[in-house]
Amino acid sequence: MLEMFGVIVARRGTGPDAGSIVAASAERGLQKALLLHAGLLRIPAADLAEVRVLLDEQAATTAAQRAEAGLIARLHEIIDGMRVAQTIGELSAADAEFHVELALASGNALLPALMEALCETMRRLQAEAFERLPDWQAERDLLAVEHDAILASVESGDSAAAGIAMRDHVMRSYRRVMDPPRAPAWPR
Repeated sequence: MLEMFGVIVARRGTGPDAGSIVAASAERGLQKALLLHAGLLRIPAADLAEVRVLLDEQAATTAAQRAEAGLIARLHEIIDGMRVAQTIGELSAADAEFHVELALASGNALLPALMEALCETMRRLQAEAFERLPDWQAERDLLAVEHDAILASVESGDSAAAGIAMRDHVMRSYRRVMDPPRAPAWPR
């Protein structure tokens, strides 16, 4: 089971290269497990978003207290990339990267893995929702502005404002883009 989720690599034979080892991409195991679990149990996108709000808010709050200059610079680069995204796929990847990098900036070892798993689980639903928007580029521009506001609070060290900005951003963007009554259901 661990091999199926990409957590370990089982090698046959003898010598130093034989036996099971932790895979270089072991973090993907959590993503695959959450995606499978959400699909099998048909967990509504709204429930995933609710958990994401909690994790994102914690990430922003803690990042404002602990973020290092290098990670802050990387977050600015990601936002710049969002602004010039030419496809929904590019935008989705940059958005997920921002949230995962902010979780990394929090200094919590588990938070980036959880955030990456949630982002990956919601990616297809988010892409489908963006495709239904009459002007996804306008949403792209708005997301960049909201990410700027979050990052400004993180940079200033205002953990309360960072948490609020993040919570409001995730909730607003979910309502704007995914709109729970119209959100696609998980495949059967």
